[in-house]
Amino acid sequence: MPAPISSWTKLGYSSTPYSTAQIPSGERGEKLLIGRAVEMEQIHRKLVNGVNLIAIEGDYGVGKSSLATVAAYEASRWHLEGDNLFIPAIGMEALELQEDESPDSFKKRVYYRIAAAFISNEAMLKSNNFELKQMDSFARWLNGPSGSGWSAGIGASLAAIGGFNLNLGRSSGVNSAPGFNDSGIYTMIDSWLAEISRGNRPAGVICVLDNLENLRHFKNAERLFESLRDGVFRRPGVVWIVCGAEGMVTESFSSRKIFGTFHPAIDVPPLNSNDIPRVIEARAESLKTRADAELPVSTSAFGRLYEATGHNLRFAFGLADSYASSMDVEKFLGSSVDDRELMFQGYLTRRGDDELSKLRKNPTKADWKVLKTLVTKLSGVCSPSSSSEFGYSDMPQLIVRVKALRNVGLVTYETDEEDGRRRLISATAVGRLVLLGSREF
Repeated sequence: MPAPISSWTKLGYSSTPYSTAQIPSGERGEKLLIGRAVEMEQIHRKLVNGVNLIAIEGDYGVGKSSLATVAAYEASRWHLEGDNLFIPAIGMEALELQEDESPDSFKKRVYYRIAAAFISNEAMLKSNNFELKQMDSFARWLNGPSGSGWSAGIGASLAAIGGFNLNLGRSSGVNSAPGFNDSGIYTMIDSWLAEISRGNRPAGVICVLDNLENLRHFKNAERLFESLRDGVFRRPGVVWIVCGAEGMVTESFSSRKIFGTFHPAIDVPPLNSNDIPRVIEARAESLKTRADAELPVSTSAFGRLYEATGHNLRFAFGLADSYASSMDVEKFLGSSVDDRELMFQGYLTRRGDDELSKLRKNPTKADWKVLKTLVTKLSGVCSPSSSSEFGYSDMPQLIVRVKALRNVGLVTYETDEEDGRRRLISATAVGRLVLLGSREF
């Protein structure tokens, strides 16, 4: 029995235009990144000014990782015009800090990425008269049994940028390759970093560290982050773009050993609603397989969803994709424009009502008002000091409502157990969904 035809094929697309995955690096990603000219200019200005760690901070789902990836790609094209040389260190997965790792293990993972960046750009670098000492010997060693650990670590990154063969056309004669250890490899790669940075203009390998907010759940978060300051984050020739949510970037930078070392984070707010139609159109155009392709959710309907759920692009994409994957395509194609809008609205209402029915306790009118204001007016996130936005004269009145909403899983709100610092109030996915339901309070 043959496989069924996918909904996207029937609709005229190669795959979903509503993917929640990070925008890819390269020309396609550059075309898909819409509405971020201001933030992109800020990142690029810091790069050419020699800033070695650029932090970007914003709520979940606003597109920080995509912004960082495309910014690194665009910077990598500058050398073609004779300008600054920047090389992105791209991997199969985002580089993140892990709770159970040591500073040394993280450093090794970083150097896997950097080594992969040099190997994949070797021809370009040599054609521009950069000398990569021991590259040939290193490549031969990687293809031997003693280099298998580094070969695997580097190979995962190379696969993400084109499936390069580590042999790179060289003889794989293991006996002719000198031995390498971690210390020697670090020294060798540091010499490559120094080589590409020897000019009078800022240059280097760009590494992206994602999801810094994960530190919040680590027992020794501050100690781990501080231990990376000099050995990793201030490494000559390495430029960092660090992404985080929940205010974790700002909080990490305010620790005792980090404070004053790095520039304040660039704020990445939700996309302006006026940019949403262009976002959808760009995605649809890049995936269209025929001229009469039909979007399952109109650009106007998607825009309304984006606003109703708190300007969270990833969340809106997820809902639109879920709807498209579950709908009857033949019925959709045979329906009028108005009926298509009603079909989508009906789906959203059912999703909202379904989540509301699962709550242990229904929110009160006052609770509901706080949730609705948080999502539709404040994009789903605020600090407790924003009590006036909710019509309250002081913070304690707001916190009563916030805790009631937290108890039924509609918002998150935590305070630091050690110092009591206030955290952000954030609407959960369920909190955003219930607002789409038919019930009013």
